[in-house]
Amino acid sequence: MRILHISHTGLPDRRIERIANMDRGLGHRPLFAGHFPDGIRIGDTPFADIDRCLPKIRAMSMLKGRGIKREWLAAVEYADPDIIHVHDIIAAQFLIGTDLPVVYDDHECWSQYFLVMNRSMGMMRRILRSPLYLMIPRWEDKIRQTWPIITSNARIAEYHRDRGCEDISILFNYPLSDEVEGLDIGTVRSGLVYSGNDFNMKRFARHRDMTGLTDILYFDVLSGLPYRNMLRILTRYEIGLIPWLPVPFHEYCHPNRIAEYLHAGLAVVAPRLMYDVQLKGFPAVYPFTDYSDIISVAAGIINDPPDRDTIVRFAREHLIVDGFRDTLNEIYTRVVSS
Repeated sequence: MRILHISHTGLPDRRIERIANMDRGLGHRPLFAGHFPDGIRIGDTPFADIDRCLPKIRAMSMLKGRGIKREWLAAVEYADPDIIHVHDIIAAQFLIGTDLPVVYDDHECWSQYFLVMNRSMGMMRRILRSPLYLMIPRWEDKIRQTWPIITSNARIAEYHRDRGCEDISILFNYPLSDEVEGLDIGTVRSGLVYSGNDFNMKRFARHRDMTGLTDILYFDVLSGLPYRNMLRILTRYEIGLIPWLPVPFHEYCHPNRIAEYLHAGLAVVAPRLMYDVQLKGFPAVYPFTDYSDIISVAAGIINDPPDRDTIVRFAREHLIVDGFRDTLNEIYTRVVSS
């Protein structure tokens, strides 16, 4: 089948590209439509074709413009897919009301995500964006009644079930086995590391705020690296950081870097709420409350480090998504036949 992945936030996106690799493994032909920035070559992605370079939706006026919707739907028509796998609420709303075969992949729990983003904006931006914040829950209601939903963690799945969704599956943000195969966890390690491009941005996202962290803690930052290179470099470190200042939205967060750190044999420092809701039962994950105790949490790990082999064994046994391939194929088959 021709599987068209669409996203208004575009590439690169590790989750979208991983699912496209799963599509290939199932014998499907993955395509992509959405924002495709300069510097990325088609050969650097798992997609058989990039059909259009669509614009990011940066303002409410763009959503209201009929030309924008026509452009997105034209990209879908051009791709002529058997299935559309849509990866965010903004792209999804263009397809609501059509009879196209769609699977909705909710990476973020968008209605809750936009609430926390709204709180971080100035008053004028809040006013300008308020129609969008009102529309997103309505779009989600329509999606729950129409399409199967895939989520990135159990808490987002629970959120949709509580609101009437009956067709829901979970694909965690974990790697495929061949992505971590042969990874040498090493024996000599030191230091703390954060994986992500947040420090290259003009400002931190509200739910990934690390303001003041570099004043109290020394750590390295990895960003912009090929995936396997990044994993290999992670194995040199002792502690992987998710040092985001606490916000209520963290109960919906289960980021890629959790599994990446653990597969590389690192202990992990994570926000308390994220730990309580998402990560209890994981070995070597240590919660912090705020920046008043993050240093003591890290120091405790250094003074009494967890067993690295235990960490990696748990990751290899529990934090792999290969088994979801059959579920994904079943969802696609069901949508096509419905």
